[in-house]
Amino acid sequence: MATTVAPPTLTFEKFLEATAGMRPCPELVDGEIVERAMPNLLHSLIQGKMCFLIGAARGLTCGPELHSRIGRNVRLPDISIWSQVPTEEYPSTPPLATVEILSPGERMRRIMSKSAEYEQWGVQHIWLIDTEDPALLIYRDGRFLEVDALEIPEHNLRITLADLPWPEASK
Repeated sequence: MATTVAPPTLTFEKFLEATAGMRPCPELVDGEIVERAMPNLLHSLIQGKMCFLIGAARGLTCGPELHSRIGRNVRLPDISIWSQVPTEEYPSTPPLATVEILSPGERMRRIMSKSAEYEQWGVQHIWLIDTEDPALLIYRDGRFLEVDALEIPEHNLRITLADLPWPEASK
């Protein structure tokens, strides 16, 4: 009878070592390195504008693509939003909000799984920006709901599609 041996899983430290210099930075999911889609220009422009708008809100800090330790996994939200700056170099406590920017070629199944993980971790606001069919969505109870604005009212943050840098054809 043959026995199967599971491949060894990576620790956080070994993951950082193995992926140093890789672009885009991959994630660590269930001990395995998972590649992410390469962002395009629109993704980058939206990410920059979102950070600008978040930075202008009262009491919020924006962190783009920061390694976040969720149990054994390492995720890199496109943007993390905190009401208090994390004290760890690689945060293991959930941010107030995460933003994922859906680029061409990304799989919705991957975003759903990631969003469920964020929700279980304790993230209060889980946002998705669709770049192919411009839309703002929030994740709640296992599904995405389209909304007119991404909001954190207690910090006077309200972002609409019109606030983001869409090409003329998308407006």
